[in-house]
Amino acid sequence: MQIILAVGVIGIYFLMFFMMGLPYIHALRKEKFSMSLTIIIGMFTYYLVFEIIALPMKIVGSPLHLLAYTWLAIVTIIGIVLFLYYYSYIRNCFKSWWSNKWNERYFWILMLILLGIQLVLILINTPVYMGVRDDSYYIADVATSVYKDAIQQYDYSTGQKMPQFNRSYFLPMYPIQSAVICCLTGIHPIIENKWCSLFVMLVICNMIYYKMAKIVFSDQDNRKIFLTLFIRINCLIKFFCFIINYNIQSYGVTTGIFYFYRLSEGKGILGNIILPCLVYFFARIVMDSENKINWFMMFVLTLSSFSIAMSAMFLIPISLTGLFGSFLFIKRQWKVCLPIGICMLPCLGVLVYYILMTKGYISMVIR
Repeated sequence: MQIILAVGVIGIYFLMFFMMGLPYIHALRKEKFSMSLTIIIGMFTYYLVFEIIALPMKIVGSPLHLLAYTWLAIVTIIGIVLFLYYYSYIRNCFKSWWSNKWNERYFWILMLILLGIQLVLILINTPVYMGVRDDSYYIADVATSVYKDAIQQYDYSTGQKMPQFNRSYFLPMYPIQSAVICCLTGIHPIIENKWCSLFVMLVICNMIYYKMAKIVFSDQDNRKIFLTLFIRINCLIKFFCFIINYNIQSYGVTTGIFYFYRLSEGKGILGNIILPCLVYFFARIVMDSENKINWFMMFVLTLSSFSIAMSAMFLIPISLTGLFGSFLFIKRQWKVCLPIGICMLPCLGVLVYYILMTKGYISMVIR
């Protein structure tokens, strides 16, 4: 039963991400329809909208089931409205996408073979890498929220109600989104985290690789295939190398473990999806800095990153400074300083908030 639920949850995730990403792709009228880009930007939009709904309910102490039913109603309404509004566009895009001689579907037939091998290895070896501190948070915290019917009000290690919210995990609503899915579907938190979320993030990670390959090789389709396959095979080779390293040194966490087993955690998503996607959106801006949609997608990425990982407040500003600093130095397009500053604002705002909480000027007491 849990396996059936897992398949259903994975399908729901991709459907919601697709619908959330449609407005951006529709606005990019000059570009061909891209399933990958639709799902990528849809994922960030999904978590941003969830943050807007969930954070206030967390502050006022609403029960988890109320958030779950509220979110279900909101997602359903958004999905229906978007489907009706973009029905003709969706039909035409799928028709052209499927009839092309070469497009993303052939790429994913090849990719799914490698993904399948990787997932089998993950399912076999997941128990070996369970029990670390981050697992305690991303799984035990979700389980505690579901069991207590609360939004991160109880300590997952003791079960006791906390006097105030943990400042390090106050903003990220990514685990609570998992709790909402568990509440609505009855799927177990371990299955949702280690199977559903992990699979979805693995696929999206490969989508980003694919979009980067398209930029590098333009319309040279064969080279795109070989480049992306090379990246995937490289990842598998690294995986085996890190496993050997793990067994020899008995070291707790390596880069390979973070990618292959802990991609469903905040830092894994930050390092393997958010930052590479930031580079991809930056490349789009370099090619067409006049396109406001590219800037808006960058802003959505920056803002939504805090729904997933608090560490984004340090890495996103550094990455943006390095990327756009070089862009300004080479291109001398000073008019882009304003949109760059707007993209930086969420990071600076969260950083100021975190410092104020650390110094004791802001205290989030649990009601």
